[in-house]
Amino acid sequence: MAKYVIKEGTVTVNNVDLSDHVRAVDVNMVKDEVEATGLNGPGLHQYLPGLARESFVFTFASDFDSGKVDATLFPLYRNESIFLVSVTPFQLPITSSNPNFTARCQLFNYDPLNGQVGALAETQVTMIATEAIVKYTT
Repeated sequence: MAKYVIKEGTVTVNNVDLSDHVRAVDVNMVKDEVEATGLNGPGLHQYLPGLARESFVFTFASDFDSGKVDATLFPLYRNESIFLVSVTPFQLPITSSNPNFTARCQLFNYDPLNGQVGALAETQVTMIATEAIVKYTT
């Protein structure tokens, strides 16, 4: 696929489509680097992959209307819920050039009101995956 500008992706949180409020998205997959250097190594540090920490980081335009950002996120945070998150870079259908990233997540931090005078009210949230993020291409 060619280079692209993000314009029309989809984001659902707990089966609620919040795509129209997403200002930024980051599908974040990181593994710990566990040092495994031995005495007879090549003179370089050697590492093994350790535990993974996977998450979705979103910046949402704030909205307190029914069925929108706060109405979706606040109960998930308050009730310590595990919920489904799904992200695609373009509108459907899901293909190898429009993959869908999905996982069950929890929300540990939520700022329902965060902004500056004269600026768009936004909230950034990190949804921690409770299982590996799966990439679907069909």
